[in-house]
Amino acid sequence: MTISTLSEEMLSAIWSPEKYDPEWKSEFLQTLKERCRDSNNVIGEWLCGKRSLRNFPVEKMRELENQLESSTLRNALRDVTSRARRFNPSLPLAHIAIDTRRPANPINPDLYTAENISASRDVIDSLERALRHDLEQLTPHCRVGLLLLSAAYYGALMDIPQLNALTQLDVGQIIWVSGIPEFRLKLSIRGQSEAESRQWFPDPMTLALLSRCAPDLSELRPYLSKRDGKLHCIQAALAVGGVDNQSQPASLSRLFELLRIKRQTQLPQLLINYTTRYGYVTHSVLADSWLHLQGDRSSSNHEQKSKRKKHRLGRPEQRVPGWLTTLCRQVRRGRVSVLEVEQVPTTLEELITGWASFLLHGRSFYGNPLQSKTVANYVRDVGIGLDNLLSVGSILDVPPDALEELYETLLEVQPTAPMRRNLAKGLLEFHGYLQNSFSYPPISPYAALGIGKTPQFVDAQIINEEQYRQVLRDLATGPLSHRSPRIAMVAQAVVIFGYRLGLRRNESLKLLRRDLQLPTLSAARAAALRRRHPNLKPLSAEQRTALNLPAALHIRPHSQRALKTRNSTRTLPLHVLLEPDELQLIERLARLRDDEEEKSPYSEFLFCIPELQTRWVSESTLLPAIHASLRRVTRCSDMHYHHLRHSAATWLTFKLAATALGACENARLLFGEQSQTMAWLLDAERLNNAFFHSRKAATRRVIHITSAVLGHASPKTSLLHYVHCMSWLSALCWQWEPKFWPPGHVIAKIAGVSLPSKPEDLAAPGLPAEIRHMRRIIGRIGVYKRSKRRKVSYPMSPIESNGEGRALTRMNDISSMLAYQAYAEASGQSVNMDWVEFSDADRSAMLERARYIRQLGKHRLSGSATCDPNGKVELVPRPPRHGGLAGVAAYADRLYRLLDGRYKAKTNRVLDDFVERCWASDTTLRFHSGQDEQSVREYLWVLSELRIPSADIEFIIYDERTPKRTKSLWRKVLRKPRLKFIEQVPENRLVENMHLGIRARLRLTGAGFTDQERNHHSGAALRYLFLMTSIDWHFRA
Repeated sequence: MTISTLSEEMLSAIWSPEKYDPEWKSEFLQTLKERCRDSNNVIGEWLCGKRSLRNFPVEKMRELENQLESSTLRNALRDVTSRARRFNPSLPLAHIAIDTRRPANPINPDLYTAENISASRDVIDSLERALRHDLEQLTPHCRVGLLLLSAAYYGALMDIPQLNALTQLDVGQIIWVSGIPEFRLKLSIRGQSEAESRQWFPDPMTLALLSRCAPDLSELRPYLSKRDGKLHCIQAALAVGGVDNQSQPASLSRLFELLRIKRQTQLPQLLINYTTRYGYVTHSVLADSWLHLQGDRSSSNHEQKSKRKKHRLGRPEQRVPGWLTTLCRQVRRGRVSVLEVEQVPTTLEELITGWASFLLHGRSFYGNPLQSKTVANYVRDVGIGLDNLLSVGSILDVPPDALEELYETLLEVQPTAPMRRNLAKGLLEFHGYLQNSFSYPPISPYAALGIGKTPQFVDAQIINEEQYRQVLRDLATGPLSHRSPRIAMVAQAVVIFGYRLGLRRNESLKLLRRDLQLPTLSAARAAALRRRHPNLKPLSAEQRTALNLPAALHIRPHSQRALKTRNSTRTLPLHVLLEPDELQLIERLARLRDDEEEKSPYSEFLFCIPELQTRWVSESTLLPAIHASLRRVTRCSDMHYHHLRHSAATWLTFKLAATALGACENARLLFGEQSQTMAWLLDAERLNNAFFHSRKAATRRVIHITSAVLGHASPKTSLLHYVHCMSWLSALCWQWEPKFWPPGHVIAKIAGVSLPSKPEDLAAPGLPAEIRHMRRIIGRIGVYKRSKRRKVSYPMSPIESNGEGRALTRMNDISSMLAYQAYAEASGQSVNMDWVEFSDADRSAMLERARYIRQLGKHRLSGSATCDPNGKVELVPRPPRHGGLAGVAAYADRLYRLLDGRYKAKTNRVLDDFVERCWASDTTLRFHSGQDEQSVREYLWVLSELRIPSADIEFIIYDERTPKRTKSLWRKVLRKPRLKFIEQVPENRLVENMHLGIRARLRLTGAGFTDQERNHHSGAALRYLFLMTSIDWHFRA
């Protein structure tokens, strides 16, 4: 039914309160009716019966809503429109109004008054006029005041602690690692000094003033530390610009407020909150991690980090009772049962046992379920403290008022802040148990236990795209692939989930097969589809990538895995967050698991390898290899899998925010030398289509997206602990945004340099001309000259042809390729070999040589070395057990230099001869008299070129009849009249044993091995070195 005009009965039904409505609602309905009658709005007049109406524009409904200032009136309008829709369904509904108790919007009409806007304009105009004065004619106080004003307005330091840190800076502390110079500001958080080392990229004007006013700043530093010292300098600078005494800001807070009035209309509120440190503090990337990102191979400052890392400090010596150790072990295994009838405990052991049962089978103080290892840590920390300090039989004998003193004593004993924080959490859970079970009065977590007082240390260590790609390649070609290429694939998938999706290790390792939703059909459904439609052709990988079919990953708890919080349950769009090659690897791994389960059901987990006979691949199998790969690539010994989660949050936020703010191209200022990182940042089409439904998207949505991907309850958690890119965004959108700069000639005049006139030698592609011009001006200042820029070498650069470790790197690549090929032959599955850098001809030649070597005997009385009764296919020669492959590196480099030089034919003959003479379990080569004299001399020549000492080469004879004649014969052949021999029992006494045996061993190089360990690295190392070199060089030489 559609009514164009409302009757009296209809109006009564619309505007009369319902039977159970509160009394105050009739007053608001009457007020709303009067407002609608006088609104001069067609829908409002129609609701009052003043006019007829057939069409109801949505814009008119929104205009009517905007005329109502109260959320109660808006909700009443929603109720009225829902009633009126019974008579005309085409009437649009009014929006629901939610009453929020929060501070007003920063762009507030109360702040943007005519007086404040005029005062803000006067301050900024006076700053611009003062900058054009001759600095030599100003007093030192005026020059320092100009520096502080410039740092606040142009340099984004709108906070008193940041200005205090600026006054303590020395120009010699400049760091020029990326394309622009930077400083590190030591800031306090919640009273803890130097809790944050904020990365700050000063703008060109502040850089010029800082270099010019360095002597004045050093002289006035005691004066600036006094109360209102900085304010007086700023007022002197504003007076030079023409601000009279009545218009001067009375405090620094008032000054920041006037400067923010202009900036808040130009920049998003996210950056304003960051620069003013309002509401939250975001931690910058650590200084050594920033150097690693930019390619610096210098050693990290481990001494400073060791003071901040809690795992580097051991627990103090404490007396741990035996019952507590047993209880913690039972808690970790989940063997603590529920106490059906809880009695009053008489001993501390009974009390702690009841508390452990309460936590395991209940919920925490905040209502979340706790994991067993967390409960065990709480029980251990609290139990040890109470057992050591409690002097009565049970804590129930302690008065409630004395509990707080006991808690303070327990916290004071802890040596570090992280230990105190963990113990405080345990004490909070313990007191919550006392409060719930024995009616103890509550305590304040903040006042009594100090929870929330001190900031948590944030390990802001991340990796970039180049390092991430190198880690994937290192896992594909490293020692893990030699063990099993399937394990290497799983490790790559875990790293992808950690770096791209920010998954925790527990979330990643225990994924189920059904958690991965891919746009693929099962084999049975695909076969049925082919039978019904025989002419259909399957899509290629490139076609599927172009379609961008949806794929999702569900992170949810199950019986074998509990998530950290309730908000950790989430669904992640893989086709949006992953690159096409990464998604193909995940699809290939899922297809392998589906085929295995179809043949023989074994496990429902995604990362399962039935060969290992485990339901899922354990942490002890994957994480050590992942950590070793991360540390090899980054050259940082502190890298951990959790840093991938920090990297995911940082780079995702930076990419989304830079895209929303239009600053992706300017990111070349910071990452111009990193081609893969820049390519990933600029490829934002998938993210824009999925997350941004309009080009002018709100930047606060970026933090909500990152928080949802990480599974956090609040975006504040992401900003506090995981996002480390706010200094980069501030630099690109504020300090180094050309539209905010004064003219270039003003900056050059203040810096005391001339404007560049010659054309650039090396133009930076992708950067605006204004930025390139300004960088040339800054580069002319003495303290900022490019010659002072830190010389870094990028870790992802290819290894030079004559560098140390080249041969071992190539051997590792060949071993990985052979391992993948052997896995493909054994399993019958196709393996991705795109990462292999060898040509098809080289690969086929290496495979042919490896298959030939595989057929060689294990011993003179045994079959081939790889005749495995279980049918396992091997193509890689077995590496040495002691010392690892690193012990062969120096010898491999020397052998490869021989093959590259003029004696390559001679060296290759020795390698071929070694392959034919050696066994898998015995590397003693036998040479016969009369036919092998040249071979033995060439073999000894190669050993000498490898710098193997004579003491490590043994000469063995097997002649029991005439040993003296045999020794004399071989001394003449080798031209060594005093050569010593070892006599051994011959293998066959029925023949004449005139042959010579030569056995050489390779000693491990380095100071970390004992003499016994060096001696163990003997025949296996030499055999692996010669066989791998033969696989590589047999057809090339």
